[in-house]
Amino acid sequence: MKKIFFLAALVAALFTSCSESEYEFHQTYFSPQVVGGKVLYADQTTDSTRVISYDPWTALTAFENGTESWFTISPTECNFIAGEQFSSTRINITTTPNTSAKIRNGHIVVKSFDTVGMAVKQTTWLNIIRPFGEAKNYDSEGALLPEEDRTVTFSGTTIATANQFEIEFKVYADGATLTADADWLKPATTTFAAGTHTVTIMAEENQEVVERTANLILTSNGISTPITITQAKANNK
Repeated sequence: MKKIFFLAALVAALFTSCSESEYEFHQTYFSPQVVGGKVLYADQTTDSTRVISYDPWTALTAFENGTESWFTISPTECNFIAGEQFSSTRINITTTPNTSAKIRNGHIVVKSFDTVGMAVKQTTWLNIIRPFGEAKNYDSEGALLPEEDRTVTFSGTTIATANQFEIEFKVYADGATLTADADWLKPATTTFAAGTHTVTIMAEENQEVVERTANLILTSNGISTPITITQAKANNK
């Protein structure tokens, strides 16, 4: 949504010492301004940012050489009278689920009196809030991975006796599911609409002398992310 505001009085107050025939105040920026840019999750297909500007502008997407264009934006321009108005315009971002197994990167570039840019990234994993994710930025030999190959894994632990704990996540499409690959781990709810959810997980008692591991598998928009749960071995064994 584009909003045009009149600012003649403001400009006159700020620049009374400037030439009346020349508009001197220029500023264009993204709002909110986020360190590292906009992050979309793997199942996310829409998002938005806002451009605040005191000059007309045009916008385009930019991708690294050889990288396929993976998102589009709308609108791509905003026209008004500089010096008399300013604009606050929402730019809509549209993409597809990231099934590439690699982080996707790009930029939104806004050309006005000045040129400003904002990075846009789409992860390969879903938005799991709890347990916290662990970034995997290095290979097995300690070398820093290219950004597109970096991943985040999710894991948690639980006690040996029968118990309950919670996980939390946000999905961006209706019809998401949560399953377990072992009978001893059971989600209280298994299907979800788009939104943020806190789910109780029930773990049966571990009667074995060794710890055991199972995965909770969250799937949304065709993307699956596992949450690995390790249960302690039986007490006093």
